[in-house]
Amino acid sequence: MSKILYFADNYGSHNAGTKISIYNEMISRKHEIRFIDKKNIKNLLNYVSSIKPDQIWLAHSNQRLNPEVKKKLKIPVIGFGFSDPYYFSADRFKSYDIYITNHYSTYLKYQKIIPSIYNPTACDLRFHQPKQAPKNKDVSIIGLAKHPRFKNSILHAEIATMLRKAGVKTYCYGRGWAKHKNNYPYIAGTDFLDVIHTSKLGLDIQESWCPMAHRMFEYLASGIPVITAYREEVERLFDVKSEILVYHNRDELLRIVKEYLNEPEKRNWIAANGLARCRKDHNVSNRVDHILKELGALL
Repeated sequence: MSKILYFADNYGSHNAGTKISIYNEMISRKHEIRFIDKKNIKNLLNYVSSIKPDQIWLAHSNQRLNPEVKKKLKIPVIGFGFSDPYYFSADRFKSYDIYITNHYSTYLKYQKIIPSIYNPTACDLRFHQPKQAPKNKDVSIIGLAKHPRFKNSILHAEIATMLRKAGVKTYCYGRGWAKHKNNYPYIAGTDFLDVIHTSKLGLDIQESWCPMAHRMFEYLASGIPVITAYREEVERLFDVKSEILVYHNRDELLRIVKEYLNEPEKRNWIAANGLARCRKDHNVSNRVDHILKELGALL
């Protein structure tokens, strides 16, 4: 078993975010892994001296080491890019010996520059599970009203407005949403799951260059069908004809929403297929299996 220093933070921990889910999965497998707040990276050499780990995992996007500290290390440093390609810089590779990215295009582009592992986000089946609940929301959108990394930062709000004008009962949750009877602040924990479970459709609004979103897997693993923007990476992980719904433009999005709201049998069918795929291939246990296998080959 490996002995690992795991530098991360608690962001997303109330919703089984990727960082905490990977850590918990490693704990469940009896690895000796120590969670250290990323703010304490300045004390890295002291931790290495006292704990004597086999590996260091920098489990936070763009976390870096002082070059002088990196030179003193005799054990491998594994860097994670949980938010690639957002605010990505290849300069971060100076801090790592191996890089784990959530984004397939980033993996293809840099795998010859640094040993790399492709590790898309996933669900956590200890948290994301189906639940029988009344479906009183046509569509739910969970996320920022204004996305700071989108080319069109107000895309979320524009699409919510479009759906509402078309008569779709659209519920929005997150920071920055304008005052509206169906707009709500940030949610987490059981409130987060309740919104998912009471939705007929989960809408993951993305631009064509964006990575796979955690939200996609969260809805699917909870037994709720997801609509997301078409990207080649979506088609790598799902059957877009039977496991997940994809749109190429706003007109197509609106058509798909109306079609599946009016046909509950089709909605239930694609939800069941998406759930089965997540349980089989896209949960955190699968991802940790892959990480450990790839690390074993690279180290």
